[in-house]
Parts: sequence; structure tokens; C-alpha cells
Amino acid sequence: MADHVFSVDTERLAAATPQVQELAGLIRSVGTRLEARLGELGECWGDDYTGREFRDQYLSPKEQLTEAVGGTAEVLDSTVDGIGTMAKGFRRTEEQNVEALRTLTSAVPDVPGVGDAGHGPRTGGPHVGRR
Repeated sequence: MADHVFSVDTERLAAATPQVQELAGLIRSVGTRLEARLGELGECWGDDYTGREFRDQYLSPKEQLTEAVGGTAEVLDSTVDGIGTMAKGFRRTEEQNVEALRTLTSAVPDVPGVGDAGHGPRTGGPHVGRR
């Protein structure tokens, strides 16, 4: 940021929330369908040695995956809330700054030489005649 300006397009920021909400819904749907399908399969590994070995290797990753899918949807829901909060906060900060600037500029009297980059007439003050 070479120009040292920070700006936020609050409208575009807020406009991102529907897409993130949609993505959260899609991921939640994937998780629901996955759990339903896995539930339909049941304990399909059998009770022999190979089946027990499969079960021992399968159950923990299955649980981790279903939790991760649900957690991802929750994170995206939280992201939607965060985006909305940020957009409102930036908008509010901008409005407060504009109001503060209006208050400040209305309280400053017109003084020759102030605001004209020093090209106006010089009147009084400790630096008269200095350049």
C-alpha cells in the first residue's frame, strides 16, 4: 500500500455473505447425505479377523471426517456472521469519521494562509516572514 490508504468497499464485503451461506449449506448437505449413506451401510465389515481389522481402521477416520464436515459448515456460518459484523463496523467507522471531520471543519474559523499551502497572505504569528 504505497499510498498509505486503507479502504473497504462495505457493499461488496456484505454482498459476499450469500455465497458463503450457500457454500455452508452445500457442505452441510454433503455431511447429511454422507452420514445417511454410511448409516444405510451399517456395520458391513463382518465379525471375522479381517472385518475387525477393517473396523478398527475405519471407525476413527469415519468419525473424524463426519465431524470435520459439520465443523466446516459451522466455521462458514461463523464467517458469514464475521463478514456482516466487519461490514457494519467499517460502515459505522466511516460514518463516525465523516461526522467528526464535519464537526472539526465547521469549528475551524477561516484563517488566511491556513489550507492554502502557505500561498495566502501572512498575518501575525511567530513564523511571519519565515519560509
